[in-house]
Amino acid sequence: MFDTYLEKISHKWIILNDLNLKHNKSFQIDSVLIGGQSIYPIDVKNFEHDYYMENGQWYHPNYPNDGKDLLLQLQRSKSLFQQLLTNLGYSNFTFISRLVFVNPTFTLYEAPRDLPAILPTQMNGFIENLGKQAVHVDFSHRKLADKLISMHRTKSEYSIIPAYDFESLEKGIFREKCRREWNWKEENL
Repeated sequence: MFDTYLEKISHKWIILNDLNLKHNKSFQIDSVLIGGQSIYPIDVKNFEHDYYMENGQWYHPNYPNDGKDLLLQLQRSKSLFQQLLTNLGYSNFTFISRLVFVNPTFTLYEAPRDLPAILPTQMNGFIENLGKQAVHVDFSHRKLADKLISMHRTKSEYSIIPAYDFESLEKGIFREKCRREWNWKEENL
């Protein structure tokens, strides 16, 4: 859905989607906009329904014990991305990271005014503002984009499965509470 919005400004900005990169640690960026002196690393969320913020945590009313710190996640990827680009010799950019919520049913209550987020009702204005910016894209921007694409990791380090063989695995069913092997015959005698 966000890519559809970005099509309106694709003639002005270099747009990269779904980058999986590594700089000390792996990180992922949903969309990156490059142009002029600005880079927008954007984290896209498809949250539904109502959420509220309390002490920096994001909560869904039905799951009040499952708070998430989305801003910490955004700051982490922005910081790793800035470090990576600095190491590549691209330290002259201004980084403007944003959380973008694309689902029209999403509502956020008690959000601070300076929240680096674009809510569904703000999407058209955000894209319009990006389209109005006088950005210049030149060879150095394209060279940076090509470098980032070449660094994209197609496999996540978290999806790597260790080597094993079936014979070396311990067989049995374990009880969740005591982590002890369950013996069906003992239980039913």
